[in-house]
Amino acid sequence: MLALSIRHRISARDLSTILLSAGLVVVYFLPSGFLFNGQVFCLHKNLLGFDCPACGMTRALHCLLHGQFLTAITFNVGVVALVVLVVQHYLSYFIVAEISEVFRKIAAWLFAATLLLVYLVRTIEHFI
Repeated sequence: MLALSIRHRISARDLSTILLSAGLVVVYFLPSGFLFNGQVFCLHKNLLGFDCPACGMTRALHCLLHGQFLTAITFNVGVVALVVLVVQHYLSYFIVAEISEVFRKIAAWLFAATLLLVYLVRTIEHFI
């Protein structure tokens, strides 16, 4: 049994899929009272006084996983780009590697651009 586990190593992609899946399950089962109680755990918000680009992402993902799409977008519009990134990750097991790599880059750039845009809007709103 030990020889089998030594010869069969888990790949980085498989490990990331396990961690991603576990994270989605944890967010799905987080109690709503814990997420929506008004407490802020964001260091950026506590120091600078306005939301960071990822503020609301956990609540948005929680709402999205429970089918509350419009509520999810109101918490953080970046959740849409995050979903594209997650879907790409799972689809990478089923599509050709070259196509998967292009799709991954597009999804990652979309996610980064969305968070940058969210941050710019939040910064402008804070100083206006």
